[in-house]
Amino acid sequence: IIEERAQNPIHPMVIFYPYEMVSTHDSTVLLSEKTGDLKIQQKGKDGVVLYVGNCIDTIKDLQETMSAEGLDYSFISCSQMKPFNVSSLLDKISKFDKIVTIEENVLNAGFGSIISEILHDHNLNKSLIRIGLDCKFVKPGNKIDLTKSNKIDADSIIKSIHKKWG
Repeated sequence: IIEERAQNPIHPMVIFYPYEMVSTHDSTVLLSEKTGDLKIQQKGKDGVVLYVGNCIDTIKDLQETMSAEGLDYSFISCSQMKPFNVSSLLDKISKFDKIVTIEENVLNAGFGSIISEILHDHNLNKSLIRIGLDCKFVKPGNKIDLTKSNKIDADSIIKSIHKKWG
């Protein structure tokens, strides 16, 4: 009924989705080196993954998979969206040609779009993959199933990276 109503709105409506707690299996992601609003969680040389939101489990799975495949990426948690610390971001990504953004949000005008605008505004020729949700109704469900069905899980992210960069 919610999906039908969302696709055919008659009056204003509010839908409350419960948001899961941050994973406690590894709190080092939250306690990493911090520079402004950018937390360096892991340093690498092949590219950089910038992420925002409650996606710690996905990030840990992605790190493990990348490591097993010999991909050495930096991981940076961006905890503050506005105002965004542009100078800190530019400093952190300057040596990388490959950038992946991950968000549990709609891609249109989201985190990946902010990063894309910054790259464009500073005339940086970087290759960017934006991982996030399409602008559509997402049925409620548990986080694991939803990340897989919306292709924002670690396996889907790896496939996107291989598709674009080999």
